[in-house]
Amino acid sequence: MMRRPSLLRLLVCSVFTFLVGPEPTTADDAVSFSRTIAPILQRNCIACHREKRSEGGLSLESKEAIRAGGDSGDLLVAGSPDESLLYLRAGDEYAPMPPEGNTVGAKRLTPSEMEFVRAWIAQGADIDADVAAVMIDWQPIPESVRSSFAIASSPDHRFLAVGRANRVELVKPETGVVTQRLTDDALDQSGLADVDVIQAIAVSPLGDRIATGGFRTVRIWERQPVEVTTPQAVAGAFGSGAVNPERTEVAMANPIGDVAVREPDGDETRLLITGYGPVADINWEHAETIAVGRESGDVQVFSASDGSIAVELKLDHPIDRLARSRDGRFMAVLDVRGRVRLFDQHTPKTLKAIDSITDASVISFLSPMTLVAGTDSGQVILVDPVSDRVVHRLEHRAPVTSLAANPSGSVLASGGRDGQAKVWNTADASLLQTLRGDARSRLQIASLEMAVQREKSWLESLEKETESLQKRLENEKAALAKLNEAREQALGELKQKTEERDQIAAQIEQTKKQVGAEQPNLKKQQEQLAATETEVQAKKTELDKRDQAIATAKATRDRAAAALPKHDDDIRARNNRLAHLEQRSNRLAVEVASSPAIAAMAFDDAEQRLVIADQNGTVRTFDIASGKPLDRFETIRWPEITSPSSAASIAEGRVIISHRNGPATVIPTKQRWTLKRTIGGPHSDRIADRVTALDFASDGQTLAIGSGTPSRNGQLLLVAPGSGAVMRRFDEVHSDAVLCLRFSPDDRTICSASADKTIRLIHVDNGEVMRTLDGHTHHVLSVAWKRDGRTIASGSADGTVKAWDVESGQQTRTIGGFPDEVTSVEFLGDSPQLVSSCADGQIRIHDTGNGQQLRAASASDDSLFTVGVSPDGSHVFAAGQQGTLHAWTTADLKPVASW
Repeated sequence: MMRRPSLLRLLVCSVFTFLVGPEPTTADDAVSFSRTIAPILQRNCIACHREKRSEGGLSLESKEAIRAGGDSGDLLVAGSPDESLLYLRAGDEYAPMPPEGNTVGAKRLTPSEMEFVRAWIAQGADIDADVAAVMIDWQPIPESVRSSFAIASSPDHRFLAVGRANRVELVKPETGVVTQRLTDDALDQSGLADVDVIQAIAVSPLGDRIATGGFRTVRIWERQPVEVTTPQAVAGAFGSGAVNPERTEVAMANPIGDVAVREPDGDETRLLITGYGPVADINWEHAETIAVGRESGDVQVFSASDGSIAVELKLDHPIDRLARSRDGRFMAVLDVRGRVRLFDQHTPKTLKAIDSITDASVISFLSPMTLVAGTDSGQVILVDPVSDRVVHRLEHRAPVTSLAANPSGSVLASGGRDGQAKVWNTADASLLQTLRGDARSRLQIASLEMAVQREKSWLESLEKETESLQKRLENEKAALAKLNEAREQALGELKQKTEERDQIAAQIEQTKKQVGAEQPNLKKQQEQLAATETEVQAKKTELDKRDQAIATAKATRDRAAAALPKHDDDIRARNNRLAHLEQRSNRLAVEVASSPAIAAMAFDDAEQRLVIADQNGTVRTFDIASGKPLDRFETIRWPEITSPSSAASIAEGRVIISHRNGPATVIPTKQRWTLKRTIGGPHSDRIADRVTALDFASDGQTLAIGSGTPSRNGQLLLVAPGSGAVMRRFDEVHSDAVLCLRFSPDDRTICSASADKTIRLIHVDNGEVMRTLDGHTHHVLSVAWKRDGRTIASGSADGTVKAWDVESGQQTRTIGGFPDEVTSVEFLGDSPQLVSSCADGQIRIHDTGNGQQLRAASASDDSLFTVGVSPDGSHVFAAGQQGTLHAWTTADLKPVASW
């Protein structure tokens, strides 16, 4: 299997491998410190010889520090490399610098680098810039370099954002097709997202922003706002319109009743049909003829080629809608009172099935043999005009305002005044999908429901804990009472012994005063006094121990007592948060349920999407097969829904919408991503170094950025992605670069992990380090939160995965057996199962509860750096050294494809 350099070296030092400015061809040329020597020092020396870690008293960060030397004396003797410590120590065979086995991945200077250092010293050792301030002369990364260090799924899984070297591609997860490459046009080379390798990508929870991290730079990409256009083909149109079956021409009416036929993007009118009064509706379902219904009750059928009148009908009622079968045989007219009249070969035909419909609101032909009528009573009625029978009655259950069918007639969509669209199988009248809301609202509702369940789970466990805390406090009080009782007893015994000692001492004094007292009695009393004194001292010692025990018990009781108010306050805060979440969820559900009435609908050319325009000017698209909402566009508010509207798809993913009492518009339904703003920059000091971690908070309004100077500090920034403003800045959160970070599910905590081998839980509000999780013996490369917010998993270059209890900060599981660095970890949905990628080219699924490996799969001849999971947990994706995107089904890790 192809191996790659240590991931640590790649993260910390790889930029100089191919991005530093070109060196002189040979050491005989003039050697520049800033262009040649400084990058060598940055790569191999400065991690240990800097201001905050000046090993041997030597710092190489500034010109002054280099000239000052270290504990061993001057570093340089201009013109004499053989007398210069810099050159001598770098070439020392027995004690080389940097030393073998150093912890920062620095390597000995190559023979070529040694030659450059020697030549530079021989040429006078001129220092033209501080090492820390040396500007990197970025060179293009070859297209052949495709290594992937980051992938991120959109929350609706419509795309995967895949980093490949310094390029970011949006990929369809089902097919691997690249739909767009994120490109910063300000860069010298086209098609790039950064000058450096992309090591971090995050997609906002609502899928409307993508953040990518490069060298000292974060770019925020947003979906391009829809631009409602008025091409020449619809300029001047004010009223009904239609598109021919081939979607190559449009027929649009103007306010006085003229109908112009043009190409959708054409400037010239191919055909102009002179007006005979205001147009109520236009139908061009039959390719060879255009039918025009006028408010006066007149119907004209014109030749689509030359505009000549083929048929003219004068009806005794005003016309509201007009429909024709694609073969041109049948025509149906809807009047303003909800009645439908049918014409067979332009001859009136009376049908009982049609006459029974008295409240029709919209009509359409599904096929030459099926007329469809939507009604104000909420039904969609399918009629066979040949056999005069009702084929199906579909219950939309709200007044029907719009109809649309795919070209084959196998699928019918009905849109209602309730804002919902229903998709039907016309063969058996089965309901395929109910389309409501949009992608944004669905994601918000799902997120809120998850948050509600999480808070309920926390509250349930906290309420159970209340009883144990109260019992603990009662036990501590009882224990303290017993200790006090025992102390009182010990105090009484001490008092008794003290009195007994004092009595014996008094007796001895009297005995001494008696003349002729016998010496044996005095000696016996003194012995008794000594014994009693010993007992007194023992009682004092016992009393001291009792006092110490009481002090300890009081402290324990006080902690138990203090825990209850804190516990109760946590319950209060979580109850309030739960109420807030439930209110937001309920409000959003009401908003979705009360969507504006649907004005017009159209199937796109590929028949895979339904485009819906509502009365408020919002256009939504849905995937027909899954019912999944796709995009949402804000356009202009349509006039009242009682006036007919129509929609039809045209070329290049656009929809033309016409309205009887308003201008026609063209809406592009396929959005593109564009660069919205850049935070930092290669020459900015806002971000310390290359961006190695990114994560959005659950509302998408806060972006966490992880960076830091290798071997010096770990940096964490909280920024507003909408403005780029830095809201919090923590420059010393770790002692080495931050390599990964994640918001907790409730956004209160950030879990960050670093090359310093530690994991830290940081309070979002004030940056306080709440806990430090120690246990890994090498760099921590990835962290993941379980959705309940109680467990964290971490993967490390030490070849282990660890699970941690968030509340206690203790390890609950260590999973070993990995033959190489564990580069990325992700939980699978709500389960304790965890998928990991390893530098050995395998992904593995473990149960963090018992540590058991459940499944494993290999990415052939690749070394994996990053892993991702689809939002529903059904698929796993991974990428690595080759830049190939690998996909497996989660249930059995069966390979799906590699792209």
